[in-house]
Amino acid sequence: MDGNSESGRAISTLVPDKLVPSERVTTKADHSRQKRRDERFLKGPVRFTWIRKNIPCPASRLLLILRAYTDMQTSTQIKVGTAVLKDAGISNRQAAYRAIRKLESAGSLAVHRKPGCKPTVALRD
Repeated sequence: MDGNSESGRAISTLVPDKLVPSERVTTKADHSRQKRRDERFLKGPVRFTWIRKNIPCPASRLLLILRAYTDMQTSTQIKVGTAVLKDAGISNRQAAYRAIRKLESAGSLAVHRKPGCKPTVALRD
């Protein structure tokens, strides 16, 4: 016999390889390779002007800018004020609220809101 299929019948040698049933088995080396790939990171400098110009989604831009702000300061919490929004290219307050809500619902941010104050956010990894 050339080989057995799942039903126990022999598969002819004339059958192309792509038509032979197969199963992907994950190995320890695959896990190691994926872990190394997951630990890769972007190293700057990535200019804010480049982010504003090339990232169309306001929430994505805001997330990148917030990450940059946390890297520049010792605190993990940031008040989302005019300077942060301007760096992210968000000039409309409603767009800022939508972007923050989107990031919060995705689990990227923890947001603390107080009436009459700028929201304070903390990035989640």
